[in-house]
Amino acid sequence: MPSPDLQAVRDYWDRYVAGLRIDGQEWGSEGFFETVKKAHDPAYALSTKLLALPSCRGKTVLEVGCGMGLDLVEYLRNGLRVSAIDVSRRSLELSGRLLAQRRMRAELLMAHAEELPFAAGSFDLVVARGILMYTPDETRAVEEIYRVLRPGGRFLAILHNRFSWFVFLARLSGTRLYSEDGDPPINRVYSRRQVRDLFSAFGPLRITCDKYPAPSDRRRGPFARLYNGLFVPLMRMLPGALYRSLGYYFIVQGEKPGRSGEEH
Repeated sequence: MPSPDLQAVRDYWDRYVAGLRIDGQEWGSEGFFETVKKAHDPAYALSTKLLALPSCRGKTVLEVGCGMGLDLVEYLRNGLRVSAIDVSRRSLELSGRLLAQRRMRAELLMAHAEELPFAAGSFDLVVARGILMYTPDETRAVEEIYRVLRPGGRFLAILHNRFSWFVFLARLSGTRLYSEDGDPPINRVYSRRQVRDLFSAFGPLRITCDKYPAPSDRRRGPFARLYNGLFVPLMRMLPGALYRSLGYYFIVQGEKPGRSGEEH
């Protein structure tokens, strides 16, 4: 049986994904995915670029928390061998629908980040975009990422920045961080030092602060008008040097010490 915290996380994401509605589109249809992808791509543009997927052809990748599978399509298009897990049954259902529509195949498993159902050293790349801050025991999840990576294997993770302008604006206005309809039961924010401590077992870390200047459709009222009408255009205009420490989230990259093929 899952822990109460894990069950609450699972229930939230099942409800959230099942409750996604796109005007004029059937849930899980091609039009549904195309509409969601328009918001998804700006959010992950920089992290996708940092993954350098064309250079990963033939390698194995694990997506921890695959959501509705939009990233899986990109891995498969670039010739990676793909496995993915998610704690939410409804998310996996959406991922399966999307892959079927694209005539693609990947290994999809219902599991959680703290207990990955794979042997040690199984993957060249592990991606955890926007998942660890919602996980009951993120330290255990990072240990699992380390375990399933091959020596020399890379990871990429995304975490919310505690000192971002977005967190400041949300707290000032009294709104929720994730969605006006309700935040996840666990929703952490991190300082740069906390990020470094969390991934201390890995090789030299590269931490990029990304501003993510895209309009949000999860908000309503004065906050939404202020965010979409003022802050999004403003952040798009600012040079990188001015938001380096205040960006929306941290993109964290590193690798497992050792060389591929060595025992560790």
